Amino acid sequence: METTHENDDYLDAKLEAAIDSCMSFLANEGLQAPNLFRMVARSDDVVAAMHTVCEGEHINFVEINDPALCTSLMKECLKRMKKPLFPVHLVQV
Repeated sequence: METTHENDDYLDAKLEAAIDSCMSFLANEGLQAPNLFRMVARSDDVVAAMHTVCEGEHINFVEINDPALCTSLMKECLKRMKKPLFPVHLVQV
């Protein structure tokens, strides 16, 4: 039986993969979009995309071609991650 920590690690791995996919799309396709991080995708679309990510499925952002969905999903993934974005040893003073 998996512990909560193992479940968190498993979900974080899925979220990290989605963030990598978002960053790749934005770097190659989406940086020219106006108001890139100010535009917000429809909440229903973000919920559906997050469900897809949590199921471990890949989202093809090139095919969808919606930078607002990509940035909204990336922000949602960052919010849900249990693991710190920056390793603790790098931010300790």
